[in-house]
Amino acid sequence: MAERAGETPAIDRKDLHQCAGAQTIRRSVAGERVTKTSRAGGSVSDWNWQSFSAKKQLRCLLAITKCRPVFWHCLVPENNHTLEEDYSMNIPKLLPACKAAGAGLLALALFPPTAFGEWQRDDHSLAWVRDTNVFWRFSFDPARGKPFFHPLAPGGITPLTNFRPADHPWHYALWFSWKYIDRADDAKHVNYWEENSAGNAQGKTRWDPPVIETQPDGRATIRLKLRYVNPSGEIDMTELRELRVSVPAADGGFSIDWLARFTAGEKDLVLNRTPMPGEPGGAVNGGYAGLSARMVPLPITLSVITTAGPVERFVSNRARPDAAAVACNFTDGSHDVGGLAFFSDPANTGGDAPWYIIDSRQMPFICQALLAPKPRPVPAHGEFTLRYRIGVSPKAWTQAELTAGQKQWLETP
Repeated sequence: MAERAGETPAIDRKDLHQCAGAQTIRRSVAGERVTKTSRAGGSVSDWNWQSFSAKKQLRCLLAITKCRPVFWHCLVPENNHTLEEDYSMNIPKLLPACKAAGAGLLALALFPPTAFGEWQRDDHSLAWVRDTNVFWRFSFDPARGKPFFHPLAPGGITPLTNFRPADHPWHYALWFSWKYIDRADDAKHVNYWEENSAGNAQGKTRWDPPVIETQPDGRATIRLKLRYVNPSGEIDMTELRELRVSVPAADGGFSIDWLARFTAGEKDLVLNRTPMPGEPGGAVNGGYAGLSARMVPLPITLSVITTAGPVERFVSNRARPDAAAVACNFTDGSHDVGGLAFFSDPANTGGDAPWYIIDSRQMPFICQALLAPKPRPVPAHGEFTLRYRIGVSPKAWTQAELTAGQKQWLETP
């Protein structure tokens, strides 16, 4: 029978027979695949889900997923009926039930499920929560040294970030900070990174109350105007920051798109950092500045993979890969607790980004060290933009997923 546009595809006996014996459906974002076994004990010839048309896939989903109780009944031989006889006897029951469920299942097939939750907001933060489980919280408390995300917890279960640990209380979980914003005509550094015991840095990062838009499904857009204030009181640089948090997926994962537009003030500037190993005055910890994350310590353990492959060589607990994207994966014994992926737009650094990663017992840390190759001069009133995506997943990222994720993100308008 011909199917007109907008109609739910019909289910016929042939489709049901082709789908007979299906016990599990496993779908993934990158190419669907279905595995099946026969509950009736009979052999069912293999079939290739990928080769099915969209209409045939939907018919099978209708038959198997929504009509399972009746479908299983017709698969299990009773009263000495053969599988085919029992199947034929129950088709009249099955078809009306599946057709009635069709419209609802079509909606489910077209719109992927999300992780349900609700907004929690006060004067200084915004969070997406489910019961007492916090998926993410963004803090814009002016009493803090920087705006930041903490926790980042896929499904609201295990936080993957570490906020203001005692060894580095200026590490704000997931945050952005320059190291030095220097003036081209002044040899002195102005430190915007480290803070004193009172929580104050030499150069101050200040911001206006954000403009926040939220949607019932968990999407949020946060816009901030920041100022980088020299100890003289003059503004070294301003920033317009836009943060877009995605709808949480059914598995609890989500992403944060991070866009920052910088404009220098009245003075020529140099964005600077601690000298790199091999440079005059170089240090093992040289090069850090920019988008950074302090992550969960032991007993959770860290492994690192990039779009170029696993990172296995750490010197003094440090690695400096160049890659389009990097993921920090976390395990508790043999159990995955999640992963944080960091994607950098090639325009940020003119190609693969330099990363600075620490894998020590108590200090897992990552920074997109855009100044590691060299300090960056910015003329008075000069402008530049940085763009990132942070992917929060309940399972470990793979090299293939990083590569596909980078491609998909860069192709998104």
